[in-house]
Amino acid sequence: MTESNEKPSLPATPSERSSLQAPGAMSGQVMKFYPASAFRDEEGGERDVHLLDYWRVIKKRRWIVLSVLLVIVTIVTIRMSQLPVIYEATGRIIINPQLPLRVTQEKETGADLSSNDAQYLETQQNVLRSRELARRVIEALHLERHPEFAGITTRAADPDRQRVLLIDRFLANLKVELVRNTRVVAVTYSAHDPQLAARAVNELFTQYGEYMLEARSDSTRKATEWLQEQLALLRDRAEKAQEELVRYSRENEIVQLSENQTITVERLADLNRRLIEAETDRIRAETLYRLSREGEVDALPPVLADPQVQALNARLAELRQELAQLNVEYQPTHPRVARVREQIAEAERQLALAKRRILANIEAEYKAAVRRENDLRAALERQRAETLRQNERAIELSLRKREVEVTTQLYEGLLEKLNDVKLLSTLTTTNIQILDKAEVPLHPARPRKLFNIGLSVLVGLILGVGLALFVEYLDNTVKSTEDVDRLLGLPVLGLVPALESLERRRWSALPRVHRAKEEERPILISQRQRSSFAEAFRTLRTSVLLSHAEHPPRTILFTSSGPGEGKTTTAVNTAISLAQMGARVLLIDGDLRKPGLHKALNVKNYPGLSAYLTRPLEVDAVVLHQPAENLFVIPAGAIPPNPSELLGSAKMRELIAQVGERYDFVLVDSPPASTPDALVLSALVDGVILIIRCGETPRELVHRAHQALLDVNARIFGVVLNRVDVTQDGYSYYYYRYYYASDREVEEPAPAIAEDRSSSEEAL
Repeated sequence: MTESNEKPSLPATPSERSSLQAPGAMSGQVMKFYPASAFRDEEGGERDVHLLDYWRVIKKRRWIVLSVLLVIVTIVTIRMSQLPVIYEATGRIIINPQLPLRVTQEKETGADLSSNDAQYLETQQNVLRSRELARRVIEALHLERHPEFAGITTRAADPDRQRVLLIDRFLANLKVELVRNTRVVAVTYSAHDPQLAARAVNELFTQYGEYMLEARSDSTRKATEWLQEQLALLRDRAEKAQEELVRYSRENEIVQLSENQTITVERLADLNRRLIEAETDRIRAETLYRLSREGEVDALPPVLADPQVQALNARLAELRQELAQLNVEYQPTHPRVARVREQIAEAERQLALAKRRILANIEAEYKAAVRRENDLRAALERQRAETLRQNERAIELSLRKREVEVTTQLYEGLLEKLNDVKLLSTLTTTNIQILDKAEVPLHPARPRKLFNIGLSVLVGLILGVGLALFVEYLDNTVKSTEDVDRLLGLPVLGLVPALESLERRRWSALPRVHRAKEEERPILISQRQRSSFAEAFRTLRTSVLLSHAEHPPRTILFTSSGPGEGKTTTAVNTAISLAQMGARVLLIDGDLRKPGLHKALNVKNYPGLSAYLTRPLEVDAVVLHQPAENLFVIPAGAIPPNPSELLGSAKMRELIAQVGERYDFVLVDSPPASTPDALVLSALVDGVILIIRCGETPRELVHRAHQALLDVNARIFGVVLNRVDVTQDGYSYYYYRYYYASDREVEEPAPAIAEDRSSSEEAL
């Protein structure tokens, strides 16, 4: 091994030589991969979305569009073929305002008329839809014998049950609507027989008019009876009230009150005001007194505002600060320390005396406030009794006069209303006017079959396209190299395919409903030497070797934005790929929180990295040699309580520097970039490779991981897209035409590996 910083050039495999000899490939440039479906502008930057982009989304999600379209059109077509023909007959009536009866002399205001009018129209609509009117129409037209209602009579033998079902059927076909900004109500009835539709509406108008006449006659009769009873009671009450007023004035000799009444009232008001002030003072003093009794002396406003307390607190602060400084310089028994302590004790004693003085003042003020409040309350009660004695007779007389006046006015108003009701009972007309009678319809109203089927095609297309765009919008994951370039501006060093997508079976590329747990030992490229899976890591190896213009990076950190994205698998296979070139490769498990490197390589996990960082061990004591040639491993070891502190220690930096001189490449498998461990390790290596799980890692998580690495000035070589579905647009051509020939030549894996592959692919 040479002593210079530059490492000797390493032999390249045939696939790497073909990559190096590709047109436009120059030394020192990082390889970028873009799927054929990627759309970019001439400068390679992000461009605005065009209609072609929407078309690509629709083409990609075409089965969603076609499925929605087919389902909606099929449902509508079947429904249209099953629906019977229905006719609708419509009639219109005008409902004029009808003012309610009032038993007082109040007049209707504009607001009352408007409110009552809206409520009245709404009420009449409900009357037209009432079960009583429906019953009358059914009996008048004998609908129980009509063919459309014949099935009800045969289904229910009980007459009451038949009546309920007939009314329900009639109301289900009836529609009552108020024409906007008018007093016109449109009534529509739907039936398979056009004659029945017209007859039902017209008969409903007839029954409605008769019902309104009966309702008004009944209401006027009841109002007349009630008014006559109330008039008799009011007449007797008015006579008794007048007699009581005369008797009370004569017995109590009521005269005009003197000016003493005004003086008494003013004195009462003054005492009440003074009592309120005394209560306020007592509450304030009681609050301070309670706080002082509860031990919150230092927080009392009198204590905080007292100049002596403020001076003593300031003196105590200075003495305590001086004592703290003396404790640093002298022993606790030093004379100066003892003198300052005596001064502190004296100041505390004076402070306690000052607080007791303030507490005594607070207690005295509270007791004085209580005595003053009690005296004023007693004086107020005496003055109130005097005032009540003077005004009691005057109040009683005033109440009796008011009772006589109210009773008289109410009697006169009810007498006037009784005359109005008697006049209203003689009327034989209603406020209902038929505007248009229902005519027999000539054409069916529904269903409009061709229109509905055509509309279903349009709705199906709109819903299908909308659902496809919505599904694409919800898919907020990194799915292509273009997403990486637009989101991060980093090169894509390699694409690692998902093994199930290489089998060219459409069902295997779909998401699994029941997935096995993540395999602890992932598939290694040594098991699939000639597959496109192994070729992907050889391409990644080439990109890493070309990532620097002068010499390849020697220490590389593998991290991801979140757990389960395949960074351990990528680090292990990249290390194997580099070791196959003849380079000495050291693989370090830097994930001290959830180590997995020892499981992937089936090696022991001790003493490990944590033991080296916490014990006086040599590097050779923790380095394990793999069965693979030129591959060495430092496992994580026991999980420490403080992994971030260990990874950021000076010994860790010395380890990276030491192994960087002894090995050609040092690869570090770290936790996700969301942990401080990965950020600490990123500052110790030449650069970082970010692993992204294609189609599953959210863009926000990737962006946060990238920003976290940039915040610690980490050098990011690029991105590896893991578990790429090569059957999708853009990747299928690249993998099927270039790699599939080698996949067909790969021998079947051993039975043990074949059994574990379904679950181990989850770890990729």
